[in-house]
Amino acid sequence: MKIESIDVINTRLPLKSEFSISRGSVADKSVGAPHIFIKLVADSGLIGWGECRPSHRWSYETEESVVSTLRNYIVPAILGMDITDIQSVHKVMDTEIAPSTHPGQPIAKSSIDLAIHDLLAKNKDQTLYEYFGSNKKVHLPLCYTVFANRPDEAGKIVSSAVAEGYKCFKVKLGHDSIVEDIRILEAIVKNASDGIIWADPNQAYNVENTIKYSSEFSDLGVHYLEQPISAGDITGHQQIKDHCDIPIAVDESIFSIDTLNEFITRKAADVFVVKVCKMTGLYRAREAISLALESGLEVLASSLTESRLAMAAGASLFSSFDLEVPMDLNGWQFLADDITSGGVIVDNGEIRLEGLPGLGAEINEDKILSFKRK
Repeated sequence: MKIESIDVINTRLPLKSEFSISRGSVADKSVGAPHIFIKLVADSGLIGWGECRPSHRWSYETEESVVSTLRNYIVPAILGMDITDIQSVHKVMDTEIAPSTHPGQPIAKSSIDLAIHDLLAKNKDQTLYEYFGSNKKVHLPLCYTVFANRPDEAGKIVSSAVAEGYKCFKVKLGHDSIVEDIRILEAIVKNASDGIIWADPNQAYNVENTIKYSSEFSDLGVHYLEQPISAGDITGHQQIKDHCDIPIAVDESIFSIDTLNEFITRKAADVFVVKVCKMTGLYRAREAISLALESGLEVLASSLTESRLAMAAGASLFSSFDLEVPMDLNGWQFLADDITSGGVIVDNGEIRLEGLPGLGAEINEDKILSFKRK
C-alpha cells in the first residue's frame, strides 16, 4: 500500500477561551489556533487523516515552519513510499529534516505519522487500539487544565470542574513569583475534593527556588511538579530530584528516545510526560512509553490543544498502556468548534471512543476546508 498523494491543509480553528503558560499566550481567541491537517491517500483509495497543532510559545515549531517543512521537504520525499513500512517513512523524514538535540520538526512529522496509522488500522478494519493489540474500548478519565491569575478565579474553575466529574487538575503556573503560584494552588487544593494536582510552571523556575519551595508544594498535597526549570538542564533536574520529595516530571526536556535514555541513566526525573506530537508521532511515542515504564519511570499522558482527531489517537495509544492518572487531552476545553462529526465523545470528565476504524474520529472534510487559511 503506497502513498499516492498528500494534502497539507493549514487551518485556524476558533477558540472559546484564552489559554496562557508562563511564556505567554498559546491560544489567542482573536486569531484562533493553528491546526495543520494531513489528508493522505493510498493507492488503494483509502484515506488517512493526521493533525498537528504547533505552539511557538511551547516549542520552536511555528505554523509557518510546519507548513513549509511538510510541503517543501517531507511530502515530496515520502510520496510513493510503502505505508506498511512506517520505520522507513520515519527514516526518510529524518533524512530530509535532520535531528540534532531535537528530532527535527517533530510536530510536523507527527501529523504524517498519525495519518499513516489511521490508514494502517483502517486497512485492517481495526480501531487504533486494536491495531496496538488492545481489545479494551477507550473510556478514560480526563484531566482538567486550570489557567488562572488569581486564587479566587482558580478556586471557581476547579469547583465547577469537580461538579462536572473531573478528579485531576493540570495547573498552569509561572506567575510573578512562586509565592503567588502557591496561593493559587492553595485555592485549587481547597476546591479539588481530594483530586490529583498536577502543577506545571513550564520552565519558569530555577534550581534554587524549586528546591526552596518544594516542601510547600508537597505539604499542600501537590502530586506532581512538571518541568519546573529549563528543559535542557539535566544536571539541574538531577539536583532537584535529589533534594525534593515531590515527584519531578519532565515534558519539554524530552523529545527523543536518546534524551529519555539520558534522563533515565542520570536518574534525573521521576515521571515522563509524553505527548504524541513531540515524539514525532505514535510510532516513537509508543516506544518511549514502553522504555520509560520498563525503566521505572511513571508516565503521564499529555497533549497540545488538539482537535478530537489527535485526541482520539492519543487516547487509543495511552489506553493500551493502562496509564493510571487521567489524561491531559485538553483541546476540547479551548476549541469553540471541531472538525469531527462523530466517533469521539467528551462528557462528564471522560473521553469515549465509539469504535470507528482508524484513529477513531469521523472527519468532516467540509468543516476542515471551511477553516482553511486563504
